[in-house]
Amino acid sequence: MTGFIFNIQKFSLHDGPGIRTLVFLKGCPLSCLWCSNPEGQSRSRSLFFDREKCETCDLSESACPLKAARTRREVLDSGRGESDDPCLTWQECIEKCPHDALVPSGRLMSVAEVLDIVKQDLTFYEESDGGMTLGGGDPISQAEFALNLLKACHEAKINTAMESSAYAPWKVLDRLTDHVDSMFVDMKVMDSQVHRAVTGVPNEPILRNIKALLRKDIALTIRIPVVPGINDNEENVHMAGRFLENLPGKQFQGVELLRYHKLGLGKVKRLGIEAPFQAPRCDLNPFLNTARSILETYGIRAFFEGSADGTYS
Repeated sequence: MTGFIFNIQKFSLHDGPGIRTLVFLKGCPLSCLWCSNPEGQSRSRSLFFDREKCETCDLSESACPLKAARTRREVLDSGRGESDDPCLTWQECIEKCPHDALVPSGRLMSVAEVLDIVKQDLTFYEESDGGMTLGGGDPISQAEFALNLLKACHEAKINTAMESSAYAPWKVLDRLTDHVDSMFVDMKVMDSQVHRAVTGVPNEPILRNIKALLRKDIALTIRIPVVPGINDNEENVHMAGRFLENLPGKQFQGVELLRYHKLGLGKVKRLGIEAPFQAPRCDLNPFLNTARSILETYGIRAFFEGSADGTYS
């Protein structure tokens, strides 16, 4: 079985316990305006185009076996940096580009190929109680591949974690999490109408699945990405606290507040897509401290990177 992978990041420290290998799967059911990995939204291969490196030499265009009328610059400027068009298989034009202006994102890999890479760091996992984390994109977009990879890791005695939107039928998520030791789920916005406006989907299925996950024997961390102008308001935090405070779950790890960053903006530019959102500049530290205090009033442990009681430093 094969899956589309767009990155494998070794020595990850912020995506589960210990030292981890983070495997990024392509495809996501959400389209968050602030997405930090926009190349992971599509399940097909994507193409980054660096305009600053391009010398408009037309060597890539002349290499196209289909004699495409448009240059790669025109293709990317049109915002269509994905391989749903047969003229965008790209291999010939990538190889011919002398300036490394074209970089593909996403390749098919088998479960065995990914597992071989993950197993290269077994010693580090054993010494730090680490393992493999599936991210993306969202692993639920390639559920069968993710399931087989998770099973293979457990058979190899490797700890597993998964980062997900949890926007999926429960039967899909239930099967996957039977082979997951730690789970990270985003609660981006509590108001469902706002959630749909900024992610493309409502949040009711996500909230139902969070309740179901808390009934399973799985370490669950809720993440709230704090995005200026979207959810950096106290009412959203209170709504999250009221939702979580009385839910069961002996292995509930608390709420991690994630700082917004602009890493995705450079990526959407290189994908030839107009940035759908750019947050205003602001200091998030005061709000992160306020949000943590609010959640603590509901009896919920909350932390963020750099906070004194945070899991990560």
